[in-house]
Amino acid sequence: MKVATSTRLYVDVRPLKKGDTLSYDLSQHLPRRLVVGTVVIVADNPPVFLSVLRKRLARLQTDIERERARTLDRHKRLGLTHALQRLTTARFTTKSAMDFPDPDVLCITPHDLLARHIACSTVYVSVPLTDAQLRAGLDLLRPGGLLAVYGEWSPEYERIVNEYLGTDT
Repeated sequence: MKVATSTRLYVDVRPLKKGDTLSYDLSQHLPRRLVVGTVVIVADNPPVFLSVLRKRLARLQTDIERERARTLDRHKRLGLTHALQRLTTARFTTKSAMDFPDPDVLCITPHDLLARHIACSTVYVSVPLTDAQLRAGLDLLRPGGLLAVYGEWSPEYERIVNEYLGTDT
């Protein structure tokens, strides 16, 4: 569900239904966002979350390889090859920018969000954020970036995003 659209920001609220897992949904969405640019994931326990996500992405790579081997369509095969290459070369980390410069996917805690200064195209939020943390996440986004919030969209988030965009909705 798209909540706000502008040339500066896209907001996507992704409610999780009973039985859905965040890592599965993210593994299906992340490969397309990697093509656009750097991704920041805000989670409670980044090392564990990143480990689970990488396992899901490894399964996805196997599925892509299988689909690529099955198809004879040259254009589809080329697209699958490109997707596979992007997934296999993506650099994932939970470390600071000093320890691991220029990651493709950075997984951090809400507290670390306040200290990060990495420009990105996508911010996934899997935990509730304070006002300051949400503002810090919005500041990381490049123009036209995507803020994807998993779970409930609070009226407070709406107010902060509207302030950020300079709208009075």
